[in-house]
Amino acid sequence: MPLDYQTQCIRIMSMAAFSENLGGEGLTHWVSKAPDNRRKRLVAKLAYEEFDHGHQIYKLLKDLNVDEKLVNEIATGRAQNSNSIHTSLDTADAIYGDAGELWLDLALHCILMDTAGRHIVSNFAESSYGPWAEASVDIAKDEIMHASFGKHELQICLAEGLSGELLQERFTYWYARSLNFFGPPPGKSARILQHYGIKRKTNEDLRREFQQEIESYMTKIGLQQIMKLNTESYPYD
Repeated sequence: MPLDYQTQCIRIMSMAAFSENLGGEGLTHWVSKAPDNRRKRLVAKLAYEEFDHGHQIYKLLKDLNVDEKLVNEIATGRAQNSNSIHTSLDTADAIYGDAGELWLDLALHCILMDTAGRHIVSNFAESSYGPWAEASVDIAKDEIMHASFGKHELQICLAEGLSGELLQERFTYWYARSLNFFGPPPGKSARILQHYGIKRKTNEDLRREFQQEIESYMTKIGLQQIMKLNTESYPYD
């Protein structure tokens, strides 16, 4: 494996492993807040799957002689000669802490963030690095189920008399966050990743496909009117 190719694989996979791990941490926050035992178990299962996604990628990186500690340092820009390449790489509290009280937030998180995650992971499922591409196929399947859980819970929230103003506020918050999850518009790093076939589509390609999918879903459930943002370009708000 050429050195630069390996370096780029390690860099982008480190971001993915760290991000999956944060996703698991964020979901554990919701287990004690679940309305009943059935949903406690479901959320715990979602959290386990996120941690397992991270574990799979950490294992692949270990095969490239990169241990978990170094992976996390690379992902967060703390390793020598590395920079964080993802806007959402922050503490779990920074990512999930604003949404700790409303079950609606968990529903929207699963619908929007996990669907965004599936688009990102599905792109990696076409990666030129075979072991990661293979792992990404299975990870993407789990993300579909996570979004389905969110859609079911959103319907329950709506049936319980959710106010339009609250729904608008929380949807805009999570929609903007999910759009930012794809990262900044393509630059030099994106061109290198595409050159090697590690990442086939750009952030903008993936973001656009995600927006189209969410718009189709929101139209289907009659809520397309709430697809509003305060800022219509990256970084979204």
